[in-house]
Order: sequence, then structure tokens, then C-alpha cells
Amino acid sequence: MYKSFGLLTNQRLTYKDENTPPTPSCDRPGDKAFDLLRKSASTLFSGPSSTNHRSVSQNLAKSPHPTVILDSPGMTTSLYSMPLSWSVNNQIAVACGRDVYFQDLNTRQTTKFFKAGRGQEALEALSIAWGDKKHDTKLACINDSGSWELFDLSLKAPITTSDSWSHPEIPDAKSLCWNGDLLTFGMADGAMHFYDIRERERSFHVGGTPTTDTGTFAGHRKSVVSLAWDSSGNHLASGDIDGNVHIWDVRTRKALTGVKKNSKIRHQAPVKALSWCSWKSDLLATGSYYPEGIIQVWGTSKLSNGPIEPEKTFSLNAAVHSLIWSPHSKELLSIHGVQFEHAPTTHRQRRSLSLLPSSSSAFRLGDIVATAAALNNTNNTTAPLPDSSALTKKSKPTIVNGPLTHSIVVHDYPSGKKLFTLSRAHRHSITAACLSPNGRDVFTASPKEQTIKLWKAWGAPPNKVKEPPFESCIIR
Repeated sequence: MYKSFGLLTNQRLTYKDENTPPTPSCDRPGDKAFDLLRKSASTLFSGPSSTNHRSVSQNLAKSPHPTVILDSPGMTTSLYSMPLSWSVNNQIAVACGRDVYFQDLNTRQTTKFFKAGRGQEALEALSIAWGDKKHDTKLACINDSGSWELFDLSLKAPITTSDSWSHPEIPDAKSLCWNGDLLTFGMADGAMHFYDIRERERSFHVGGTPTTDTGTFAGHRKSVVSLAWDSSGNHLASGDIDGNVHIWDVRTRKALTGVKKNSKIRHQAPVKALSWCSWKSDLLATGSYYPEGIIQVWGTSKLSNGPIEPEKTFSLNAAVHSLIWSPHSKELLSIHGVQFEHAPTTHRQRRSLSLLPSSSSAFRLGDIVATAAALNNTNNTTAPLPDSSALTKKSKPTIVNGPLTHSIVVHDYPSGKKLFTLSRAHRHSITAACLSPNGRDVFTASPKEQTIKLWKAWGAPPNKVKEPPFESCIIR
């Protein structure tokens, strides 16, 4: 009200009758009425509450329907594939069997790009990836024979294939991603190959073989099914089918994880979903398949300090196929397949577990053996020994139909609150997803449904008006 009367201070006008004896405000019923009037009047002068128009709650949550649906017959049903890629020129490419098509979303024109596996015994293309701004017309492809090819829109024949690799024996390629001039492949033997498309002699590989001094593996032992470069282009995250995640420094060609004790990033299921945060470069999100189904967010800047723990864990009990950070809001989108639930622990199992040493991590077989030996050394012959075979065998969770089955979920970070859940976004499992160049739209792929769908997930960022120099200065 003081603004309405033109007062320049925040001082509130009050009246006090000196002839009235002081009484508590709770004893004067009129004061309660005046308080209510004062509150209602303040709402008239208060401005509208600020709304984040970039959030999913103001976009996909209000219109949970796909804006574009494209038929994609023949997509591979392999769980570790990525048959979808979105270029910086707004072209969406999809692999249908051996044929790779792309549609220009600006003109809606669909074009057949190439046929994968030329001169090779290939049945289908598994994973594809467009190049970045430097190579925006190039698309790399891995087929089911384990070989790879690189195509350009201006050329009908492939630019290069795995036959031109400098090493004579190449294991099967399982995953791929771009980083400038480097085309990176995750291999079946746990190695990563870095192919420089400018000059073949600059290519190199890391991991996959034990070190000569200790005989231990410096990296993965099995197939690398996921790869992701951070925004700086210096660090590469890789995940394998055993649930191990490693982070590599491309400058030193060494892994930053597993060097010190407890500095490993570990899941209990295969890890295909990897995503670096765009607005905080040291945040890495990892997601696991059945039978674990969790999302973990790691602060990679703490790797050099020894033990590392996830900064946030999302327990979902649903297979995580893809993760996407929003570039314009602090939100994480996850794509899911099947949902499952674990069998409840029986009374006998709980009683056996109570005899084991307490630990924050999962029980290890060494703990069971140590406990059994300790009990055998005592004179107490009536104490039962834990059933180690029953404890080491974990029953597989049961697949159920739930709200996260074939769903799209958006989480707030760092609170972990679920902002939006779209159940049954596809009729079958969603195995792949990619983000648009503008950072607002998401394409999802369901091979069994043989369709890809476009979703308006987030809103546009606010236009930043550049303030002229010395605008806030006053010349006197």
C-alpha cells in the first residue's frame, strides 16, 4: 500500500491508541481480521510467481504426445545398438536393416543414404552416428559383422572402412562416437580404437590387453557397449557389459578410474546409458540394465582424490537404455524398457544375514568364509553357520507391468524428484534416444514397434539481450 501512496520507504504506517491498555494480540479478535485483510491486500500488489518455461513441466507434461511419428521397419532389436542419430543440420538418420535413411526435418524430405556392409556379409546396421560441426555431412556405421564404414553425403561410395585400418587384426566393433577428427570405437575385447579421419597414422588404441609390468587389465575385459565424450573433448567415458565404467584421458591415453583403491565406477548390470552434463562438465550420469536398473551421477573431479561415491542415485527397478541432460535446465531425461521387482527377503535369509559382518556394500564371499572360520574356532557348537550358497545366489527379479515400463522419465537435479513420467511412450521397449541440435526435442526409437517418435521435451532458453557497454554507468 505504501507504493500506492507514493512513499519511498518500506516503513509500514501503524496506529496506536495511548489510552488503551496493552493486551496480547491473541486476545483482540479484531487484530485477526486486520491481519487477514492485510494479507489479502498484499496479494493484490505482489507480482505473478516466476515460472520456468524451459522445464519439462511446462512443455511435455502439458502435452504428452509425440509431434512426429516415422515408420522405421527393420530396425535391429539388439539391446546394445544405437540405430538413431540426429545431425547438427537437423537431419534424423535411422538404420532399417542394412539400409540407412535420413529425413531433413526442415523440409520433411526423406532420402536413402547408403546400404551398410558393402562387400561384407552383413545383415543389418547396428549403430550409426553423425559427425559434429566439423564433419556434419559424414555418418559412421557399425554392422552386425563387427566392421565399420564412414560415408559422406556428397559421395556414394564409403570414404573409408575397417579394411583400411592400420592394424591387420581388428576385433568386432560394438559402439562408436565422435570427437572432432577422432572416430572412436568400443571393441568386443574391451579396447577402444581412435581413428583419425585426417591421417591414418595418427590413429591409436587403448585398453583391451593386460599391462606388461603387473599383468592386470588397464580398462575393460569385455565388450564396450557405450561411449561418451565430455564437452572439453579430453575425457572419454566407456561402459561394458560387466557393469564397469572407465574414464580415459585422451592426452595421456590412460584411465583415471581404477588407479587408486575404491576409485572405480561400478554397476551390477550392463551399462549402455552414459551422458555428460552440459552445464556442469564434471558430472557424468550412468544407467544400468536388468537386473539392477539404477541411475547414478558421479562427480569426476574427485577421481584423483581416491575413493569415489555417486553424488546421486536413482533406484528405478527399470532397464535404463538412454540418458540425456537438458542443456537449458537442471533436468535429466531417462529412457526405459522393462520394469521389474525383486523378491522379498525371507525370514531365513534375514537371520543368516544377521550373522555376517555389517558392511555398506554388498556381501562378499570372503566375508562369508571369514565368518564361518571364526565360528568354527569358537567353542559354541550350537550357533548355525550361514548358508553361503544361498547368500551368493541372487534370485532374478520378476518382470512386471508398471508405470516405468517403456517410459520416459525426467528427473530434477540435484533433488532427484521425478518431474514427469510418461508410461507406455511406446508399445515396446525404447532402446535408443537422441537430442535435437536446439536442445529441446528428443527422438526415441522402438525396434519392435518399428517406429521413431519426436517429443517436445523442453522449452526454448530465454533470449539474452546483450547490454550495451557503460549502460549501467551514470556520467555526472
